[in-house]
Amino acid sequence: MADSVASFVLEKFAEVLKQEISLLSGVKEQVKSLENELVMINGFLRNSEGDQQQQQQQQHDHNDAVKEAFIEQIRDVARDAEDVIDKYIVHVIKQKRRTIPGKLLHSLDVHDVANTITDIKNIISNCFANREKYANQGSRQPSRIDVDAAAAVAAADGGSRPSFRRSRTAVERDHVVGLEDHIYKLVNQLTQDRCSRRDVISITGMGGSGKTKLAKKIYQHNAVIAYFQTRVWVDGSREYKSRDWLLGILSCLTIGITNEILGMPDDKLKQTLRKGLQGKRYLVVMDGMWNNGVWNTINTAFPDEPKGGRILITCREKVVTSIDDCTTLPYSLPPLNEKQSLELLCKNVFPNGDCPRNLKTYVKQHAESCKGLPLSIVVLGDNLKRKDIFSYRTWSDTIDADSNHRKQCLDILGQSYKHLPRHLKCCFLYLGLFPKQFEIPARQLIELWSAEGFIKANGGRDVVKVAEDCLEELIDRSLIEVVSKRTDGGVKTCRIHYLLQELCKSESEREKFLEVHRISDSEVPPPWSKARRLSIQGSTSHYISSFSYNASSARSLLLFSENNLFETNHWQKICKSFMYVRLLYLWKVQIESIPKDIENLVLLRYIRIWNDQVLKIPAIPDSICSLRYLESIDINGQVIEYLPKKIWRMKQLRHLKVSKSMRLRDPPRRNSGTSVALVNLRILSGLAVDKKTKLLMAKARSKFPNVEKLHLVSDTKKPMVESEVADLLESLKNLQRLKSLKVVNFPKFQPRISLLPSTLNKITIVSSCLDLEHFKILGQLSNLRILKLRKTYRSSPNMPSKLSCLRGEFSTLEVFQMMGLTIETWEMKRGAMPNLQRLVIKDCYELRNLPNELSNSIKLRHVEVSEMSENFMKLLVEFKVPKECELLTDSNVQEMDDNENDFYDASGDDLNYYDPSPSRQAGGEKMADIIVPVFMENLTKPVGHEANLLLEVKDHVCLLEDDLGIINTFLKDFDGKQNEHNVMFFGWAMITPSLKKPTGDISVEFGIPADKPRMRK
Repeated sequence: MADSVASFVLEKFAEVLKQEISLLSGVKEQVKSLENELVMINGFLRNSEGDQQQQQQQQHDHNDAVKEAFIEQIRDVARDAEDVIDKYIVHVIKQKRRTIPGKLLHSLDVHDVANTITDIKNIISNCFANREKYANQGSRQPSRIDVDAAAAVAAADGGSRPSFRRSRTAVERDHVVGLEDHIYKLVNQLTQDRCSRRDVISITGMGGSGKTKLAKKIYQHNAVIAYFQTRVWVDGSREYKSRDWLLGILSCLTIGITNEILGMPDDKLKQTLRKGLQGKRYLVVMDGMWNNGVWNTINTAFPDEPKGGRILITCREKVVTSIDDCTTLPYSLPPLNEKQSLELLCKNVFPNGDCPRNLKTYVKQHAESCKGLPLSIVVLGDNLKRKDIFSYRTWSDTIDADSNHRKQCLDILGQSYKHLPRHLKCCFLYLGLFPKQFEIPARQLIELWSAEGFIKANGGRDVVKVAEDCLEELIDRSLIEVVSKRTDGGVKTCRIHYLLQELCKSESEREKFLEVHRISDSEVPPPWSKARRLSIQGSTSHYISSFSYNASSARSLLLFSENNLFETNHWQKICKSFMYVRLLYLWKVQIESIPKDIENLVLLRYIRIWNDQVLKIPAIPDSICSLRYLESIDINGQVIEYLPKKIWRMKQLRHLKVSKSMRLRDPPRRNSGTSVALVNLRILSGLAVDKKTKLLMAKARSKFPNVEKLHLVSDTKKPMVESEVADLLESLKNLQRLKSLKVVNFPKFQPRISLLPSTLNKITIVSSCLDLEHFKILGQLSNLRILKLRKTYRSSPNMPSKLSCLRGEFSTLEVFQMMGLTIETWEMKRGAMPNLQRLVIKDCYELRNLPNELSNSIKLRHVEVSEMSENFMKLLVEFKVPKECELLTDSNVQEMDDNENDFYDASGDDLNYYDPSPSRQAGGEKMADIIVPVFMENLTKPVGHEANLLLEVKDHVCLLEDDLGIINTFLKDFDGKQNEHNVMFFGWAMITPSLKKPTGDISVEFGIPADKPRMRK
């Protein structure tokens, strides 16, 4: 890790030197010489990082201690060099602002800077000299005894034959808690006949989430044993190569491992394995595969025949990416809920799993602190068993005091981090800056990574696209959890497990990469540190007020407040003590103004001010326009006064976002030699518009030509007439790179044929007038992929309350969202919306139908319906769902005391997934399987909750509750293997609500699998 962080520091610093050579003219030669040194050191660190990874796979390097000390010294020297250069740049920029007397008072001796650079170069030379000196003293050639011993071990082990049994951690247990439903689903998936070709199923999840345990229970399941003729289990590891996996599988077959097989090349091994599996219904479990390209090299060894071979892979990261290899998505193992966590802890600690009633509150707190990770729960249980488990004191102690528990977990989870690619390590460590269980907006995270310099444009792809790939890669590696998704399927919010966050912090503090401080009102701020990034959480106002150090090392300051008031003196402290920060992130702070002193943050590149209440800031000071590096201004609120006129000279500005509204003045006329254009601006959000805005947009080609995202808010105090609104929208054609448009509070406007730019691929219309004529204009846009209509209204009650789509309209639309519309009918002709993939309908209470043409939409994959009328939901039951489409509905949302709801809406709308099986979808049957589980769940809840009122029949009630739960799970997971089963199922769906028969008889009569686990209270 040290190699990666130090190398990153050097790369970033070298880039700064190149960009700012004009400001360093007084020490140009010394700086150029230093830059050359840094380039050479960076190359050395890159090479050493590769060597270190090789040594980790082979043996521990006896010079590791020397190397780590050397890297730490180089990193510190690089940061010292960065400090002196930053100090000089800040001085030069401030001098340019000062008057002649001011320049004399604030002089800086250039010779001192040059001498400091020379001293740094000398230190670098000494570091290399010491490394060579002590590394040579510690090294030795392997002796003949070592060579002979290694050869003897190899011979005894059969030459190159690997060990196929992976060592397991001591924390594994046989307790199966929270896996019952997963076992049931995956066993059904593996043994169903609908998929006759070979299929690959991946079980993914972070380290310690129970992947191996789940795979073992599936492998040993009676239904699996009966279904497959051949079963193979192979343990692997990060170091396993293709040959190791092939030999491991062959060793489990009747073929066995012979000297002839050991001598075969890899291609011949694949042929041998393929021949051994041909003609058989086989299951191969490969436990512990990593994303090192192995699968792509061995997949041809597994026959793809009508017999239906299955490969089950457990992995921390996504290893199978080709749709040719798998027909199902990776099965992501979620964390345990609170009830399951408590049960697992009790089973690991107490005899028979029975927790004493007087300790239950404390035991539950400890279980909840593990955040659903089985590894953490089991390790915690092991450590607690060494103490008096029936003692109140044992359980009343905080979990944080048990360092052994933390260390054991981090050692296991650290394997995922150690093998991250170099470019992802800094991105992952950065997540340690956020509070525990903080839902991180994905787009903000991407902007922060970019502002920090972690992400760079690559191969013609912009920074945002590259950063999105990095985020997806960390998700695929189970290091980031997706909390919610956007309507278009992208990640909306994410978070990181607290143990992984602890891993981030421990690695980062050692590397001086970041520090996190949780501050209360009574605490004294921690002493000065050399960390580059500081995250202050809690009473941030108290921290800033009490801070008395010069935090010249800090380059990023993130304040996660508790709605503390942020006053002028707090701003002054930041502008004085943190004057070298490049990134300022203020979350949940009560800000009333932004002071003139912000100009002292000369290196600032990114500022975000956010609060859950809309902030009203009187004005943004003119001085902010003097910040030559500032790229992003992001404020959640409203700026009342016009933005400074000099803002047009901020040519480096990329994002200008004010969530509610802001006003831009007309750009000044160009003076000789002075640029007055926002040439790098990509996002302009929250711009308040009136009839004069058309004149501003007329200058867009020269003043802000590269805007891609535009958010306009109509000024209700200066209303526009229909023609003025239309003129404004037409003027947007001057933004030739515009891709995304959002309009809010727009009044009625004239429907003109060429109203909007054809370049738009996303349009969001909120609380604005939208008639049928306007909707038809949207349907003609040739590049429109995403359309969101929220709380739009008709211009007159006499206007038709419907949406109509004709053939050929919305030809490229993929995502359509309707929220809070007042339409009654939706008509769609054949050939309309041919590429629609996602449909979201929410709170359209007057809507009475769905177009029949949707049933024939071959590309529709996802439908979300929520907060609709009862009549519409009844209509939904009759609607024929297209093949391969999943339906998401809130009709089965439950209120559960213990967070037992395992389903959540990826778009953040608290909806529940319904995943229809292909056999049922193909026939387009009724969706009784949606409505019946709702009834079953609603019946189960009162039976369980009111058990205290049913004491006389308590045992019978518990049994009934169990049966209802089993029936409900069966209804949700019904796979519809045969059409006649579907008929039987729908017959059941009709009689179940009456519950005229005992639930036990129903479950027997209609064939609930006997191996489905039954939970007894």
